[in-house]
Amino acid sequence: MHSCYTPSYAHTYIPFKLNRFSPRTAPVRAAAVTSTVKRTRKKKQPEDDDTSLETSLRFSFMEELMNHARNRNSTGVSQVMYDMIAAGLSPGPRSFHGLVVSYALNGDEQAAMDSLRRELGAGLRPIHETFIALVRWFGSKGQATRDANRVFLKGAKGGLRATDEVYDLLIVEDCKVGDHSNALEVSYEMEAAGRMATTFHFNCLLSVQATCGIPEIAFTTFENMEYGEDYMKPDTETYNWVIQAYTRADSYDRVQDVAELLGMMVEDHKRIQPNVKTHALLVECFTKYCVVREAMAALGAAFGSTHIFFHQGKGQLTIKCHLLPLSAMTVC
Repeated sequence: MHSCYTPSYAHTYIPFKLNRFSPRTAPVRAAAVTSTVKRTRKKKQPEDDDTSLETSLRFSFMEELMNHARNRNSTGVSQVMYDMIAAGLSPGPRSFHGLVVSYALNGDEQAAMDSLRRELGAGLRPIHETFIALVRWFGSKGQATRDANRVFLKGAKGGLRATDEVYDLLIVEDCKVGDHSNALEVSYEMEAAGRMATTFHFNCLLSVQATCGIPEIAFTTFENMEYGEDYMKPDTETYNWVIQAYTRADSYDRVQDVAELLGMMVEDHKRIQPNVKTHALLVECFTKYCVVREAMAALGAAFGSTHIFFHQGKGQLTIKCHLLPLSAMTVC
């Protein structure tokens, strides 16, 4: 006897792909049942009123603080920071950045450095713009960056990571003021952080070594570059610094040393070409040591770009300073 019970639902077969790893079509039995479950839209969680108020309050304080910093009002910046603390907000790295910059713009380097030390003492990580502002300010005043280096290196050894721009700027400014020791220490710290010194950094160090009166130091750096990796190979500027070191040394005749450097440059001619400064240094070298023919040849190569003899337009030295010794040499 057949049952007269009739199901209240029907079976259908719907083909579909299982997933992207098994793209096979398979029949799946589905129930054509109308669901009465209501789909409700999830309500957005209301923003925490306290957090919103704190963000708004902090923004208001920061806006006032930065206005004082731009106006070189260090007292106003300090007062805003005290108001923040009174309101239950802790000043962050950008607040201290405004304080440091305001002192730097006022020329109060000691207060600027004390503010940076205070920030580090509070366990905060200074933003890299703070270091950049300090280094640039010290460099613009022609002052040594020893304090900036000391605080920076203390932070670096404590785990603070600097940007490439901060490392480069510190090395450049140290070398500008002849602070070879600090520039070298920053370079070591940069390499310890995982960024190797390149031709650019070695040339900065050479700019100091070339004026110390001991050309062997510059040549040692040159050799390290020559036998190092591709990213630290000597370029034209490198050769120029070493030639200058030999030329302006107060020791014995250095013509042979300069000639050997020129030979190395010629061998590497596919990668390196002498520039106007190279020829100007050669004229200076050969004139100094009374090598007439070579001096005249170097002068002929540099002729037509004589602006280099004016210290790039910043001095009063004229080409006559080189021509007069040459004329005297030809008659003796």
